[in-house]
Amino acid sequence: MFTRRRFLCGATAAALALPAFARGLAAEASGNTILVSILLDGGCDGFNTVVPLNQYGIYSQLRKIPGTTQYLSVLESDVATAGTAFEPNYTVPSSSALSYGFHPNMTALRALYGKGKVAVLLGVGLPPADRNRTSHEVAKFDWATGSINKLGYTNLGWLGQTFDAIGATGALPPAVSMNYSSPTILRGAKRTPLVLGGDIGGFNVACGASGADCTARVNALTTNDAQSLPSIAADFARSVALDTTSYVATVKQYATAVTGADYPAIGKSGLKSQLKQIARLIRAGSPSRAYFASQGGYDTHSQQNSPGHHPDLVGELSDAVNDFYGYLAANGLSQNVVIMTYSDFGRRVQANSTAGTDHGTASVAFIVGDLVKPGVYGQYPDLTKLDTNGNPVIQVDFRNHISDLVGALGADPTPIVGGSYPKLGYI
Repeated sequence: MFTRRRFLCGATAAALALPAFARGLAAEASGNTILVSILLDGGCDGFNTVVPLNQYGIYSQLRKIPGTTQYLSVLESDVATAGTAFEPNYTVPSSSALSYGFHPNMTALRALYGKGKVAVLLGVGLPPADRNRTSHEVAKFDWATGSINKLGYTNLGWLGQTFDAIGATGALPPAVSMNYSSPTILRGAKRTPLVLGGDIGGFNVACGASGADCTARVNALTTNDAQSLPSIAADFARSVALDTTSYVATVKQYATAVTGADYPAIGKSGLKSQLKQIARLIRAGSPSRAYFASQGGYDTHSQQNSPGHHPDLVGELSDAVNDFYGYLAANGLSQNVVIMTYSDFGRRVQANSTAGTDHGTASVAFIVGDLVKPGVYGQYPDLTKLDTNGNPVIQVDFRNHISDLVGALGADPTPIVGGSYPKLGYI
């Protein structure tokens, strides 16, 4: 006998999850670390994000735009003037290089670094064994799954698998996407993420009608619970719908409890908007422990330094992360939240003839939060020793990075990333 209301919902959000009875069998999650992952979609140019001041000559030379007298390199004087040059002032691995600088638009993140809240991971990327590592589709899939050469053979993400291993219970799923999509990184064998978009206050039931007709349909749905079950498949579908309807009510309660009126202004920034909604959920007490946000526009094949491209993007990223961390800290909620960035791949160090950069390999990642052991990790690629394809040689296998984060969430990373890696030490 069908005794609970079940229906699918949408509007500014959508949700799919395993039925409640399956979730009820899951073990309690271990630990309380919350991970916020930010995809820098398109392949972020690590060389102009963290400028290699100790290799500035060769970096600038390689960034000369062919056929012109112009350069794509960040001016050394701009880095110095902006006060963003830094050397490791914390205990960090001895392999770390000595001198770098944040892009001059990243003063907010530089300030967080100075407060000991940021780890900078240099030279991270997909290994040469990955046959198509400069393909957007392949690279993002690999980063999402923590695997290489498995496109078409798996659909499980490393964060999804983490919660398969440690379990999760609560009024919402353990993983939440905030960019309207269900990203592979959050998908597990036992559960799928809650998908949101826009202001969480707009999360609602979509009934295929409007006005009084919609209200009548929803009322009929919520009161007509005494339906016989025609099949196991129908029971499953209704159970998914029940979970979804329950999520709508929970998210709306959170949105009402925390309006975010005191959050810093977001303007037209999509990334700031996503992080604001995540901050509202965390402050309202959501049990979710993994969140996904994204920022597009990093595929800068041409006019990379033009308005709206790389300089503006890294500035937006810097401000968005700073605002998010500051809001949590001001409300006593930053102790267990870790922010991590990743991108498809890096860009080639050589400028191309259209004042841009093409798909490369090694890039840079940031890890931010109170739990982070700050400083510089990994190593900047030697720009005088590019590989046979003209790409910088990666210094940190991306699975090593993922392994540390899986461990911080409380799971054994070995079966998830397919091997054992030494701890990088930033968390």
